[in-house]
Amino acid sequence: MKTLEHFHKYPYGQAFHLRTDHSALTWLLNFRNLEGHENNFTSEHRQGIRHTNADAISRRPSPEECSHCHKVEQRADGQRVRIVATAAANGWEQQALRREQLAENNLGPLIREMEAGQRLEWKDISDRGPLYKSYWAQWKSLALRDGVLERHWKSTDGKNTAQIVIPHNELKQVLAEMHGGTSGGHLGANKIIDKVWQRYYWLHLRGEFERLCQQCDSCAAS
Repeated sequence: MKTLEHFHKYPYGQAFHLRTDHSALTWLLNFRNLEGHENNFTSEHRQGIRHTNADAISRRPSPEECSHCHKVEQRADGQRVRIVATAAANGWEQQALRREQLAENNLGPLIREMEAGQRLEWKDISDRGPLYKSYWAQWKSLALRDGVLERHWKSTDGKNTAQIVIPHNELKQVLAEMHGGTSGGHLGANKIIDKVWQRYYWLHLRGEFERLCQQCDSCAAS
């Protein structure tokens, strides 16, 4: 239940199957107003000895001289271990993001000025658009990492976050994925914005998401 509470925003709005070695879980689900029970899920009890694919997070580390672990490792000696690696989605590699940012009228000049290490004076940018001026005003909060423009932001709890500044061409894709994708769950605007700010930034973010939620057919049906 604590896991569902902590990762609530990921399964929320989606049906899923919960498999656990907690034998009393089925009995607990009979209670009303059970914490975490607002999620749409079915449960299945499986004995702990049958959880052979449990990951490291679900198992407390054993002492170094654990006889049980030693026996298991001896039995498993010679078995193949599959390594799973993750890669950036097509178009989201560092070089691709940099090209998109450089091609944008507001971000491209700003990146080149930052690489040159020279911030222009106000009199030199007075004829530029409002979007460029807004980013220019945040100069001290901006930085380049591997050539990609990021904004450094400190949340209310004091946590420092590096947000990728999203090019306008990628905005619709980010909006759709963060709201209705696998990790979205069609949450409300405030929850989605809090989630997005952990990774990305663009001007007028709140207004874009509020319009998206209002126009979303799935949100309207629920």
